[in-house]
Amino acid sequence: MSSGVAEVLSVVAAMVLGWRVPYTAAQLLWINLVTNGFQDIALAVEPGEAHVLRRKPYGLRARIFDRTIIQHSLVVALVFGVGCLVTYRIVWLRTEDLAQARTAAMTTMVLLQMFHAFSCRSLVTSIFRHPWSTNPWLILGSLGALGAHFLVVYALPEGNVFSTKALPLSHWVLILPFALLGVLAMEVSKWMVRRRGLDLT
Repeated sequence: MSSGVAEVLSVVAAMVLGWRVPYTAAQLLWINLVTNGFQDIALAVEPGEAHVLRRKPYGLRARIFDRTIIQHSLVVALVFGVGCLVTYRIVWLRTEDLAQARTAAMTTMVLLQMFHAFSCRSLVTSIFRHPWSTNPWLILGSLGALGAHFLVVYALPEGNVFSTKALPLSHWVLILPFALLGVLAMEVSKWMVRRRGLDLT
């Protein structure tokens, strides 16, 4: 949900600022396809956390979208949206190449969501305290999705249905820090949750 809000946020913000939108319709479809496939299935088989049985039971009026979910979603949506929009704008100013700027924005969103999948293994526990070995399917799914995205960016000819253009190394130096910023944002949001007394690990 948060990534979908981020995509809408970045598109609306670009229109308000008078910029060309940072993704084509086909690129939005690709983002959802490559990030909502294997990783979602892998998260479905994520082992339960040790603190679950020590947590107080939810009340009868408990909501699916509780305070924690809403907080995480808003933080992530804002960081994702701003990160992709800033990446898009910087690449555009450097190159004045719309296809390359959009490819950079699309790649940033793909990586943000890919890293976010690992953060979502727990809504409370830090990603750095959660053993990666407990869900090898998520690692395999993420590598598969990343490989598919590399094919779309580098293997397809220019003018393809996704309107992608190969990214030089200089753009990756820009994209990766923004992609990792999503992990930092989620860690801050989890810390805020733990400050409310929900750290049961």
